[in-house]
Amino acid sequence: MLDIGEPAPSFELRDQHGETASLSDYEGRRVVIYFYPKAKTGGCTREARAFRDRIDDFADRDVEVDHVRSAEEALNRLGHSHPDAILLDVRLPSMTGIEMCRLLKERGVEIPVIVASSYTSMDLAIEAMQEGAYDYLDKPLRPSQLVPLVEDAMGRERSDGSPRSAEPREDGVGPRLVGTSPAMLEVYKTIGRVARTGSTVLITGESGTRKELVARLIHLRSERRERPFLAVNCAAIPESLLESELFGHEPGAFTGATQQRKGKFELAGEGTLFLDEVAEIPPALQPKLLRALEEREINRLGGSDAVRVKARLVAATNRDLESAVAGGEFRPDLFYRLAVIRIEVPPLRDREGDVRRLVDHFVDRLGPEVGRHIDRVADETYERLEAYRWPGNVRELRNVVERSLILGQGATLRPEDLPELDELSGRSRSEAGFERLAAESVSLEEVERRYITAVLRSTGGNRTRSAEILGIHRSTLHRKIDDYGIDVPA
Repeated sequence: MLDIGEPAPSFELRDQHGETASLSDYEGRRVVIYFYPKAKTGGCTREARAFRDRIDDFADRDVEVDHVRSAEEALNRLGHSHPDAILLDVRLPSMTGIEMCRLLKERGVEIPVIVASSYTSMDLAIEAMQEGAYDYLDKPLRPSQLVPLVEDAMGRERSDGSPRSAEPREDGVGPRLVGTSPAMLEVYKTIGRVARTGSTVLITGESGTRKELVARLIHLRSERRERPFLAVNCAAIPESLLESELFGHEPGAFTGATQQRKGKFELAGEGTLFLDEVAEIPPALQPKLLRALEEREINRLGGSDAVRVKARLVAATNRDLESAVAGGEFRPDLFYRLAVIRIEVPPLRDREGDVRRLVDHFVDRLGPEVGRHIDRVADETYERLEAYRWPGNVRELRNVVERSLILGQGATLRPEDLPELDELSGRSRSEAGFERLAAESVSLEEVERRYITAVLRSTGGNRTRSAEILGIHRSTLHRKIDDYGIDVPA
């Protein structure tokens, strides 16, 4: 293992929890470790020496551990030896760890590389994976985290017994996801791994978690980034029009079809087609989508000639597709074809520390748009926002920040600028309202009627938007409006 370390004191692997680990199962393996000498004083930092000593303690006597002190020395050592794993820090004296990782890949050094940094970001994590890293870790590290990962890396081999490098990734640019929590770090690493492939990706997660942004990042970090990215919300298009929207139609296919129209599969070309709310695709269309994925061809509505398609498909849903399959609502073969690669976007309540980062991001971005300059966010404001559970996730947080910026005053974002949130219990006002309804013994049917009415009012009667908020198909909303006799605002 080649460990290329950082001079900052944050580089440490201290067994704060009394954990022990061993590499003794890898007798005869070579573990190469490089520590960056501290500026001016020379030699290793105290943390680096402690880390080196701990690795020595972990290693069996038959495991060879080499220590090198510079990137140049490490590259020279690699010219006449073949370590089984490399641990590479991002911050190096003569080149960055990402540059080192890229150089190893360009030189054909097929050794698993584990990249570590105390400066975690979306870009670093994605770029490390795109440059062929085996994994990416944020620091400080712990034995229980690092040693099993090193063991996995050292045990990963080609069929001929030689180490296998990770799939190389191309660099890219694009929009940003905000957050450095461990849960989001896993999302970034998966994006980096899958971006350059052509595999179908299924993105799951609650409403408001920014699933479409994940899809766009996959596209923009791929070799298809110069090609179209087309998004279709399957829940927002009436069932009678969805087939034509996806697959196109020929003249005379239905009343009003006077000319040929290409669908999104064709229009996407060699780019990416993103199907949001894919669980809402009606059963009659699911076999056609499956054929498009498996055979890479479609038939336009009303046409007989097969049309070849080359777009990559990325799909998303906030529903439990496994339950939909079990209930007979969704084809199992289509589900397995969609979920070749699966990315679960975590809810905001599970993203430790990210609420503050997102608040800062939205304040910086939205402040100029609404004409309010913010110098600081009060600690009490952060605390109140962190105590809330955010059922609407990032989208809800953005709306709260925007509203607070518009209605508040002054250069500080204060708690009184925020809408009413129950920070002590972490409950939203809607949750408290449901408890009051339960106390009144209101029926589920009446609760549904009231909620649908409230959503329609909030959207000004926009049925498509209301269906999106409710998480149901537009045709289902039409039926419920009729069943409950709801007056839709004009």
